[in-house]
Amino acid sequence: MVDDDPAEAAVWLPEYARLLGAPPPRTVPAQLAERMLGWLTGYQLTAMRGAANDRVRQALNWKPATPSWRTRLAAD
Repeated sequence: MVDDDPAEAAVWLPEYARLLGAPPPRTVPAQLAERMLGWLTGYQLTAMRGAANDRVRQALNWKPATPSWRTRLAAD
């Protein structure tokens, strides 16, 4: 299950690093990501589509306790 604010790794990862007090992550061109990081990680960071809650919302009348990862990270 996921929140209602999908974001690419290029958006959430720098914010997570900032909140940890870490330097921002380095970026690599998408064409090099697979060669440098392996197929799966390259795919996850550049091409994989996000998850959706549509089915669980309908079946269980569910909603996330925290609607956005942004507010959750800021709260920690």
